[in-house]
Amino acid sequence: MEEETAAFADLSDFEFFVAIHQNSWDKLNVPVEFQNAHEYHKRSGVVLRMRGKSWPVNLKRSLRAGGIPRMSLRYGWHQFCVDNRLDVGDTCFFRALRGGDAHRGEDHVLKVEVRRRDGTFAD
Repeated sequence: MEEETAAFADLSDFEFFVAIHQNSWDKLNVPVEFQNAHEYHKRSGVVLRMRGKSWPVNLKRSLRAGGIPRMSLRYGWHQFCVDNRLDVGDTCFFRALRGGDAHRGEDHVLKVEVRRRDGTFAD
């Protein structure tokens, strides 16, 4: 836990993001500010960590209208959704734990908490 807390101090202003689960089980778009702050254009994947378990998830690059790059959580995201019984309307909180070295291809670790549509947190 101390390692995780210490890692927060070294991050940019964009150390977390929130997403409400929609109908898509195959991908989740990462906010531009977050992906830029953590150099996702240099990474191939992230690790989602929740309740002591980890899920490797690949990052997929695409272009939005106007040629703006977009990164999304892709391969592995579906398994995370299934394993944690995500439903439409559930809110996911993603917090950066460790940056990893993007130049060496190290994955970025994100701690995830899920608040169900009814207001309870996933256990």
